[in-house]
Amino acid sequence: MTGPRMTLRFAAATHPGLTRPTNEDAVLASHPVFLVADGMGGHAGGELASRAVVSAFRDFVGRPWVTGHEIAAAVQRAADRVECLGCGDRAPGSTLAGAASAQRAGIACWLLFNIGDSRIYLMRSGQLRRISVDHSMRTSSAGPGVRGGLTRAFGAGLERPVADQWLTPAHAGDRILVCSDGLSDEVAGECVESVLREGSEPQEAVRRLVGEALAEGGRDNVSAIVVDCLETVVPEIDELDDVVSLDEGEEETVSWIHEDTIPDPEGN
Repeated sequence: MTGPRMTLRFAAATHPGLTRPTNEDAVLASHPVFLVADGMGGHAGGELASRAVVSAFRDFVGRPWVTGHEIAAAVQRAADRVECLGCGDRAPGSTLAGAASAQRAGIACWLLFNIGDSRIYLMRSGQLRRISVDHSMRTSSAGPGVRGGLTRAFGAGLERPVADQWLTPAHAGDRILVCSDGLSDEVAGECVESVLREGSEPQEAVRRLVGEALAEGGRDNVSAIVVDCLETVVPEIDELDDVVSLDEGEEETVSWIHEDTIPDPEGN
């Protein structure tokens, strides 16, 4: 029996914003992983922390699928690398949000995961749904670019993090957005939904989303990745639930094939 197959198209964009001297965001958009790491504003070396987080996932590039166990292991590698940068209340820190191609029970899936307040959205059938949950105690008085008490992150004097993970079957027409809070804080949800619903190519979508954040003041670094599912081929077996929290103990490893028609947006 032929295993699941999914074809994706994606693009990424990042910008330092209009008030920050450096860009502390780091982005990895290369199949099968699509990540945004946001260096902790106000902490020394935030850009080093976000790059260290992303580097822990580069070994996945070029593979057809990843598993929840592998994402959890990469999170621990990332934590090790950030801890090497310093410790204490002023230690460098970073968030993480990501999407990956996965399979379970012969079904091509999105594996979604986050630590901190960078976000993941899923647009399906024209409806935008936020998947990730912020690990933050931010109050309504905190403005854009202000970290109002993150409860989970890499480094920054916090406990060693564990990522929340979700698994959902991939459908043709799905659109995933992974972004830093420089986008979600600046741009109203209705505007984000409108841009994503228009159906433009991912490169145009990320360009417009970053542009909207800058037009609203660009008070923080802003990063966005848009991933479109163009096609899925799934054997005739029972469907998974819509979105489920991943129980890593139930993961299966089966034979699969994969078709990847996406160019690397970084030209590598």
